[in-house]
Amino acid sequence: MPDYEATLWLSISARPACGGHRAAALHRIAKALQDPELQNSFRTGGVEAMAMPPGELNAYMRTEYEKWGRVVRETGATVN
Repeated sequence: MPDYEATLWLSISARPACGGHRAAALHRIAKALQDPELQNSFRTGGVEAMAMPPGELNAYMRTEYEKWGRVVRETGATVN
């Protein structure tokens, strides 16, 4: 599709009220992603890793859903 860029992205997230050890684990992951050595390891593998606040992640996911939904509708793409 002209004017489209496809990138692979992954999210590690939990429902807002998860609390406790799950929230602490997510916090540790976000903190680890700030480590320059870890960032360099990711970049060496061609990966840009970052932590996003929940609102920003939700907005990004919504934008991706809308963008690729439009591609599917316009092209008739299907899963095979």
